[in-house]
Amino acid sequence: MLCLVGTALPMVSASSAPAGPVPPIPRQRELQAGPFAPHVREAALRFSIPEAWLIAVMRTESAGDPRARSSAGAIGLMQVMPATWRDLTARHRLGDDPWDRRANVLAGAAYLRDMIERYGDLETGLAAYNAGPARADAWRRGARALPAETVHYVAKVMRLLGRDAGVTPTFAPAGAAPPDWRDSPLFTGGAGPGPAALPPATNAGSPSIASAEMVGPAPPATAALPAERLFVALSPAGQ
Repeated sequence: MLCLVGTALPMVSASSAPAGPVPPIPRQRELQAGPFAPHVREAALRFSIPEAWLIAVMRTESAGDPRARSSAGAIGLMQVMPATWRDLTARHRLGDDPWDRRANVLAGAAYLRDMIERYGDLETGLAAYNAGPARADAWRRGARALPAETVHYVAKVMRLLGRDAGVTPTFAPAGAAPPDWRDSPLFTGGAGPGPAALPPATNAGSPSIASAEMVGPAPPATAALPAERLFVALSPAGQ
């Protein structure tokens, strides 16, 4: 038996203990791309979209399940509808298999980029990704409210994109204080938001970034897209 006599033992408190690795907060864990990281990185570079945005959409759409299929027929990590896939692969040469993980992530990134450029901000782009551009157009005109499912969808994605994840959740000008996503017109009922600030995509032939004419009360006629819902979120039962 070892006896310590007359020896003062230092008190070790939690604050003085050696600092070990801090576990990531839940949102940071959810924003890890895991085995799909190379595909997400490629898509982010190709379409000039932050990786975290793509991961947040992927997590919300499919919970990271590459075999996911919704009741409406949307498939894969980014829940791409077959008709949308045909259009996107023709434009971006993504191959023949929409179930291919790389191609599916690229397709989702391309479409999200299209929607952000069309409407000029991330929140409305997400709403169009979820509910379809026709419904987003009607909301922008003040003719129809967004579905509760879509508002919930946008809120879920934006919660994943908290500041702790290193992402400003809206297109703030350089040097501006990051706005709160809850102040978005999606949640306050305002008219449309300001212009987007994404850099140009590297894809050849990609449209230029949205200008002032793209963020008015309604998108221009030349930007019209198919009216059907192109991307859908999984139902709770499918996740």
